[in-house]
Amino acid sequence: MAGYIHARTHQNRDQISKAIALAVQTLADALEYTQKQLPDIALLDVNLGHGETSFDFAGMLLDRGVTVIFSTGFYDQRNVPAGMRHIVFLTKPFLAEQLEEALMEALK
Repeated sequence: MAGYIHARTHQNRDQISKAIALAVQTLADALEYTQKQLPDIALLDVNLGHGETSFDFAGMLLDRGVTVIFSTGFYDQRNVPAGMRHIVFLTKPFLAEQLEEALMEALK
């Protein structure tokens, strides 16, 4: 699940670059980490492999007040749960500037 990011952020462009980030490789690692500490924002890869998605994990984070951004190589809104269609999606590959814009949009 590369792409899970833990960030302590502030809602201004200058401070986003100072965010603390943590990437984990598996859903199990992400679940373990979030039992100890919740991020302010999480960047989640939609497709985790073997037909698994990050939507359930995202739902758990959203229920706990965490802002979520999805990244995906292929975006099809029909595959997104209805309650998550408002979430910002980044289509891979994306540029650092696009990530910054997504962070700003998600933090509004």
